[in-house]
Amino acid sequence: MTNFIKLSLVLIFFTFSSNLFAQFKFGHIDSQKLLTVLPEAKKAQEAIQNEAKSLEEQLELMQVEYNNKVNEYVENQKLKSGNPKKWADAVKIDKEKEIQSLQTRVKEFQMTAQQSLQKKRSQLFQPILQKVQKAIKDVGTENKFTYIFDINNVLFFSDQSTDVMPLVKKKLGLK
Repeated sequence: MTNFIKLSLVLIFFTFSSNLFAQFKFGHIDSQKLLTVLPEAKKAQEAIQNEAKSLEEQLELMQVEYNNKVNEYVENQKLKSGNPKKWADAVKIDKEKEIQSLQTRVKEFQMTAQQSLQKKRSQLFQPILQKVQKAIKDVGTENKFTYIFDINNVLFFSDQSTDVMPLVKKKLGLK
């Protein structure tokens, strides 16, 4: 008799849980793909690339200046000790300090440039991401989805999950 009760409880549990899961509606979206078709995201990416190019050009100028100073220093060290063009010790020390200072400036500029680009990326993409998130939330609410997953963070989704990309694109006014 106890086996019958256990079996009955298991059957009731499975019946209840299958009805419960049948009420869930799952959706998925590829947010990275969505960002590639948004005009605002394209403009933001172009602005970031332009700024990165400008920073790279400045870094290259600094690097050329540094390389020239190092080459000048190395060439001077190759001169024979009797050559009047050889630097005095005080000049040599000054040139070494100048090279070290340039090296420090280059490193600091690289860090500052990287931080600047990251800040610009955040400033430009935050409103876009908020807009996308709102559209996804609105689609979820309007279409009674229980969950909408971003497939970039999910390892598996089944055919029972609905691709909400067309609905979100429509909500954002995209074709």
